[in-house]
Amino acid sequence: MANLAYRIRQTPEKMILVELSGFVNASTSRFFEEILDKLVDKGENRVLLDMYKVNYMNSTGIGILFNYSETFRERGGGMVVIRVPQEVGVTMQLLGLTDVVPCMKSREDGVKYLQGLGKPKPPEEKETVSAKAGDKKPPHKRSPVYFFRTRDFKPVPETASVVLLVPKETLFTDIVKMRLHGAKGKVHIVHTASEALDLIDKIRPEVLMLEDRVTDAEEFLQKVKVEKGRSLMSVIKIYPTGTKTDSLRNFRIWENDYLVEPFEMMELFALAEAELRRIPKDRKNYLQQVHFRFRTDLPNMTRAFDLMTGLIAKVGLPPEQATALAAAYREGVDNAYRHGHARSEDKVVDTVFLLEPSQVSITIEDEGKGFDYKPHLARAKSLSPGEQAKLKRDAGQRGGLGIMLMARSTDSLEYLGKGNVARLVKKLTGYV
Repeated sequence: MANLAYRIRQTPEKMILVELSGFVNASTSRFFEEILDKLVDKGENRVLLDMYKVNYMNSTGIGILFNYSETFRERGGGMVVIRVPQEVGVTMQLLGLTDVVPCMKSREDGVKYLQGLGKPKPPEEKETVSAKAGDKKPPHKRSPVYFFRTRDFKPVPETASVVLLVPKETLFTDIVKMRLHGAKGKVHIVHTASEALDLIDKIRPEVLMLEDRVTDAEEFLQKVKVEKGRSLMSVIKIYPTGTKTDSLRNFRIWENDYLVEPFEMMELFALAEAELRRIPKDRKNYLQQVHFRFRTDLPNMTRAFDLMTGLIAKVGLPPEQATALAAAYREGVDNAYRHGHARSEDKVVDTVFLLEPSQVSITIEDEGKGFDYKPHLARAKSLSPGEQAKLKRDAGQRGGLGIMLMARSTDSLEYLGKGNVARLVKKLTGYV
């Protein structure tokens, strides 16, 4: 799942700046359209599209730029793309986008160009029509074009390595090997989960490409992600044609990213090379990350509790502190099931476990509507458990101690967004 993120803000010149990051591909192109639709609906007509952090854009995304640039032009304005990476810009140029949409070096250049739109043009000299042989029409004036070259970005480390776990070698593996060797990444091809685990422990690769067709692919992924020494390796999973990844809701330990066949090879390369650059930095800052989701029925919740208890046990906290943190997680999931999901067993909880040198954090996200959590957090900090229980009893209600338990079991408890995301933090200073 190659993601697309964005931020929209107004410049001091009263223009709209859209900062994109990630991938514009088959799974995100509709989202990309929705971003631009918002601007059209608000009547905006002068737009700067900052693409500095875009890793890849497919032909559909380029077609979208064609369409919306025309829409903004019809409204008396225009659209400029700025800070375009060379890898993305080459595709734009091949498909002719740079003939109609300016590609500028900086925001300042883009603003200056858009400020010039709509101003009266200086009078042009009248051309004499001639029918003489050899006469040529004046050349078409192309839009400005500037791409950031590859050297403007962090190179792939020369020591980086990739493991491909595939049922057999094919033309696909040959192409991947040639391309990533070209990026100075050593590529190793294996065919069984046991071979891959041995190799991973030996060479600590930055990226693993895993075909879902490999026997026991899911079990292998769990073995990779729950082990501290392996989990920061980026796993890119490749699913066969027709796979509906959203339907994989029972219990799933997430890979870092995935693609569903058919996909464009350049998208895979852009994704892999971005991960080869990212992972060395992550390994300096983090020790482990595990992302999993599950339906809130009893068997899957039990499996989630067991998994989290095992992860917490290896953090290095004293036993009583580890037990308390595991209890806080159970309470958070139980609240998600009872309150967020109204006891529905068809909804999903998403969990991220992140271990850093100084702390461990756990986020719990449910599919509920959220709640007004501020008074609950305030009471958890100001009242004793007995006072909170009496308050609930006097109101003719039961419970009310769950948030207090979570707050007392952690160093920090916060709710994010609309209240359907809880974040538990436990400091490790003095323990590990």
